[in-house]
Amino acid sequence: MPDRSKRILPVVLRIRESIDALFLIQVGPIGPRLTELKFSEWTQRSNCSPLALKAYIDVLADYIDHDRHRDEFIRAATACIRLN
Repeated sequence: MPDRSKRILPVVLRIRESIDALFLIQVGPIGPRLTELKFSEWTQRSNCSPLALKAYIDVLADYIDHDRHRDEFIRAATACIRLN
């Protein structure tokens, strides 16, 4: 499988760091393993643009059991991809 990490824009990687940090707050120590796995899968399926990170957020949100925490994560993570 080719290494697609070289095709990912630096802005996408910076936004991903913010999203991952928010996710770790919600899920704890299992978070880094999940984010690495799911980001790798996302890069294989996605066009890897900043706006496409919404799909990555949605995948991670599925791992947050508590509805209120999931909603908070989605709201905060989505705010990270706004490129104003």
